Amino acid sequence: MLQKQSLVRIFYYSGILLAFYGSLTPWFLAPIFKFYQIIACFPIVFAMLLGNGLSNSIFSRRDYFRPLAAFALFFVVSALVDGRNLNGIINLSFTIIIFFSLFKLNVSELPRLGNFLAISLGCILAVSIPFFLLFLVGFPLPHHSFYPPDLDYTFENYRFFLVDDRGAFMFIPRYTSVFLEPSHLAMACITMLFCQTGKWKRWYNLVLFLALILTFSLAGYVFLVFMFFATSWMQGRSIVGKAVLLILLTSVVVVGSLFYNKGDNLVNQLIVQRLTLNEDGELEGDNRVSEVFDREYEQLTQSPQILVGKGSASMKEFGFGNAGYKVFIYSNGLIGLFLLVVFMLVLVTVPRNFRPKVVFLAAQALSFIPHAMPIKYYFFIPLFVLLYHYDSRELT
Repeated sequence: MLQKQSLVRIFYYSGILLAFYGSLTPWFLAPIFKFYQIIACFPIVFAMLLGNGLSNSIFSRRDYFRPLAAFALFFVVSALVDGRNLNGIINLSFTIIIFFSLFKLNVSELPRLGNFLAISLGCILAVSIPFFLLFLVGFPLPHHSFYPPDLDYTFENYRFFLVDDRGAFMFIPRYTSVFLEPSHLAMACITMLFCQTGKWKRWYNLVLFLALILTFSLAGYVFLVFMFFATSWMQGRSIVGKAVLLILLTSVVVVGSLFYNKGDNLVNQLIVQRLTLNEDGELEGDNRVSEVFDREYEQLTQSPQILVGKGSASMKEFGFGNAGYKVFIYSNGLIGLFLLVVFMLVLVTVPRNFRPKVVFLAAQALSFIPHAMPIKYYFFIPLFVLLYHYDSRELT
């Protein structure tokens, strides 16, 4: 018979699992994209109630109030700017509940949660990647068209992976597994690998590395380089040798991609060319926003409304595909950005160890430029585990 603590973990981990994958938008959760947080809250709240009063409860932290208050302030102000209706406010309250549960979770429980999420993602990708490779070599696989809500493009759904219509004419489509965006999958793999520091040789982490490479995500590759150096520094290891090796390896890859098949190869087209500067002095790969939105953003920066922003609902008029720090500032304003920074700074005052704090803040800042999704569950939860990486080791 299951012990009460085991039941608490089963319900809590089930809720966090749904929140994590709901934020990654896999095709099989399409019917509940808009309210997956509400569903996730039920097992989470039940787990917290069931664990209340247990002598060994996994929700016994008492230093949760400051980060929770800072997060709630940021989120409530964003909701007010957004002019959310009743449904939006209800959804907001469920988001706060999920973060509350994370802040109440014992430090010693965080590595277990991180391992659980890493293994679950590794299992999905371990099944998905072989089918994707079969597709690449021309093996016929059953599929059908898939039309996600609120997107301007469609997919061919092969059950174990998706191929969107934007990559249909590429020699090798970018790998997305069962999720809608390759860049989101890449960032999920990277953040998972961050919280798995010291365990990268385990099979599921090797699968995460392979999936990351197959996404051909420029942001993911940049983050991968950052991860190698950041985790080495966090563990007190020398990074000079790694820097020299990286420079040599990068030089060989870049030069090779320019000459191989006269530059007509994936590495040159998807990575190297996107790092070149155009006539305006901007990166070719910096296509996070449309020209129409960019003009609107520049106009907003010249007006007093830049302080509060226009709300995320206003982004609908520009269509799907805009992302990055400009979208965040346009939606939340400078006040929203300030409150987000306050939340992150309050969050890092709790752990004892200095280096994980620096790596956490640097990872958030680096990702904010291209993605600006700092509180998405697939991004935030693994980094939150990383934040207490060494504290948890001291307690186990």
